[in-house]
Amino acid sequence: MKKNRNKAGFSMIEVALALLVIAIGMVSLLGLFTTGLAGAQRADSETQASFFAQTVFNNAKWELRRDWEADFIELGDDANIWQSEGGGPARITFGDRGKVAFLQDINGDTVETWYNYDIRRENSPDFDSDMHTIIRMRVWPGEFPDTSPDKAIYFYTEFYRMD
Repeated sequence: MKKNRNKAGFSMIEVALALLVIAIGMVSLLGLFTTGLAGAQRADSETQASFFAQTVFNNAKWELRRDWEADFIELGDDANIWQSEGGGPARITFGDRGKVAFLQDINGDTVETWYNYDIRRENSPDFDSDMHTIIRMRVWPGEFPDTSPDKAIYFYTEFYRMD
């Protein structure tokens, strides 16, 4: 009697190869997912740092318009919005390194967003220092960030005296 050798399915090797191809595809997709999450987190950090830098530079503009020789910036008198690490109103001193928190009320809960910073005020070598100043700032968003220089987000602005 002759046996019927028609194949009605897949061999074990074909199934194993198909599973291997699917596994490689899934691992690749998971790698893309984690890369996308890291990029989104970095974009969020840069947006937060930009918000902080814009606030500092706007307050510096008004403080320097009031007193060109000022060596610090107040981020407002309301300690319920900007707060120093010690708990009082945030005060940023030029030439200093520090940490401030932005406080938000979200659904009855206070959410703190911390910013570590390093800020410098310099006289411009190209202009009269009585009329022109440069402010450079490095920001590291987060309460306990890696504060190495390569992890900082850099900001720069120039101010001209408006007398």
